[in-house]
Amino acid sequence: DVFIRPVFILASPRSGSSLLFSILSSSTAFWTIGGESHGVIEGIPELRPLANDNDSNRLTAGNASPAVCEALKTRFTRSLRDCDGRPYLASGLSAVRMLEKTPKNALRVPFLNAVFPDALFIYLYRDPRENISSIMEAWRDGARYVTYTRLEGWDGSWSLLLPPGWRHLRGKPLEQIAAFQWASANTHILGDLAQIPPDRWTSLNYA
Repeated sequence: DVFIRPVFILASPRSGSSLLFSILSSSTAFWTIGGESHGVIEGIPELRPLANDNDSNRLTAGNASPAVCEALKTRFTRSLRDCDGRPYLASGLSAVRMLEKTPKNALRVPFLNAVFPDALFIYLYRDPRENISSIMEAWRDGARYVTYTRLEGWDGSWSLLLPPGWRHLRGKPLEQIAAFQWASANTHILGDLAQIPPDRWTSLNYA
């Protein structure tokens, strides 16, 4: 296997995960794809939201079929590079330590754990007042943070992660949407990590 104890940063959107990722990815110990994994993961048809009964970004162990696991690892492998930008495929190494951060993965812990059973997780928490305010700013920013331009049952585009129950937010004020995204991300992270041995995850406070 190419992947030895990969590390996944789990966090609500706009909680400082980009900063943490930037700091850790400067280490020669880690290999990354250089950014977030939206295209790598959702480029697999079975993992796209609103496909195959996926109504959100939530993925569980049931989504980790052998074919999906193989496809995902292949897609990651093709994009891996070290801290100096050198590609894994040209490195001659048999296995490396991947570092990954995508806020949508707050809803995918059981899936990631099934694909990478020796994975380690870092839970990054940010004060809800600061975090929700930043989520609202992202929505107001426009195209930069749009993740889905068209969703059946939603008016206009959608920004950031798509949590279970998002349809009930139609017509709600922005602050309620942002709070729901923050709460869903953190609730799923905490609930899912409780099912994983404590020596395989740790937590950090953004402050």
